[in-house]
Amino acid sequence: MAPENSFALFAKYINCTAINGLELLDTSNTTNMEYMFHHCYNITTLDVSHFNTSKVTSTNEMFRGCYNLIEVPNFDINNVISMDSMFYGCNNLTTIPNFKIPNVKTLSYTFWECSNLSGNIILENSYNVTTMESTFRYCSKLNSIDMNTISLGDAFRAFADCYNLTTISNIDVSNVYSGTGMFMNCYNLINIPYFNFSNASSLVSTFANCYNIKTIDITTTNKLTTTKSLFYYCSNLTNLPNFDTSNVTNMGDMFYGCENLTNLPNFNTNNAIDMGGMFSECINLTNLPNFNTNSAINMDWMFYSCIHLNDIPNFNTSNVINMGSMFQKCNNLISIPNFNTSNVTYMSYMLQNCQNLTEV
Repeated sequence: MAPENSFALFAKYINCTAINGLELLDTSNTTNMEYMFHHCYNITTLDVSHFNTSKVTSTNEMFRGCYNLIEVPNFDINNVISMDSMFYGCNNLTTIPNFKIPNVKTLSYTFWECSNLSGNIILENSYNVTTMESTFRYCSKLNSIDMNTISLGDAFRAFADCYNLTTISNIDVSNVYSGTGMFMNCYNLINIPYFNFSNASSLVSTFANCYNIKTIDITTTNKLTTTKSLFYYCSNLTNLPNFDTSNVTNMGDMFYGCENLTNLPNFNTNNAIDMGGMFSECINLTNLPNFNTNSAINMDWMFYSCIHLNDIPNFNTSNVINMGSMFQKCNNLISIPNFNTSNVTYMSYMLQNCQNLTEV
């Protein structure tokens, strides 16, 4: 009979290659399986299919650090509430069952660095999940993920560094308040659904380095306050919706390296304070809306290497302090407006390599 609290029951059996007789272990009264097989480095399989887990509510770190584990059977986790770090660092795990997780609320770091987990992941009945911080981070061989997340609030780096992820299905982000780094470095992500970020306040680096996304459809509201690096190096992005940025204060590097953008919607920039690097290396950008820059303080690197820009609207720069490298390498820029630079304290390299500039 396993104890009600089976915390770390077999933890750190570091020289053990197998645990026999698990089918005889009565877990019918067990409520806690946290750390149960924690750092059992050399075990390759664990037959927990006979476990009675009807009362188990936590499996946090249950298999964490089982580096050589290659397979886990499908066992009942219907009543589990927390699965944080359950398979953290199981580098040789190649597949997981289609777990049903109707009561799970937290999935933070659950599959962190399961770098050989491949194919498609389906987590059924995931509608109560509220936290997915770094859930699949560094699952570099995964191709697609399907889960229903209508309650999700914290998606901080949930799918970051899933380099081969191409498809996301049924991800509901309507309650997400932090989408920071959510899909960062998902280089091969192509198919993404419509995202309603109506409760998001932070979308920092949400799609950074998603090189292959060509179009994106998102909705935001005035709850959004920062979009720093939101589309950083989305180099194939060609089309953007006009989403709500009315209360965003930090737009630094927002479109940095978006090489295939040729024009932009007229975003509301009324409250933008930091616009540094906002359009850096947007090499095919040919024209700009006349943004409201009344609140802007930082514009360094704002148009760095925008080599096809030849005209700049007369922005209000009366509050700007930093204009360093603002137009550096804008090769086709012919003239710039008579900007107000009364408060500028730094403008080094502002016009460096603007070889066609004839009027300042």
